[in-house]
Amino acid sequence: MFADDLKLYYNIKSTEDCIELQSNLDRLVGWSAKNKLDFNISKCAVVTFNRIKNPIQFDYNINKIKINRFKEMKDLGCF
Repeated sequence: MFADDLKLYYNIKSTEDCIELQSNLDRLVGWSAKNKLDFNISKCAVVTFNRIKNPIQFDYNINKIKINRFKEMKDLGCF
């Protein structure tokens, strides 16, 4: 992994959990901007891992720009 890689995980059981995760993401983005560590939104992604047929879908954003959602993605940081 590179020093600028970040993964944010959250156990989502309700819409309120989604809102809380978005709030935490907003705080993280604010902190990073304050420290001149801007996110490359085009490289950000949402991936949902679940065992249920109809998981909660929520559109997360960074600076009001929707983060792309993928069903799968390669994780280069795993060994």
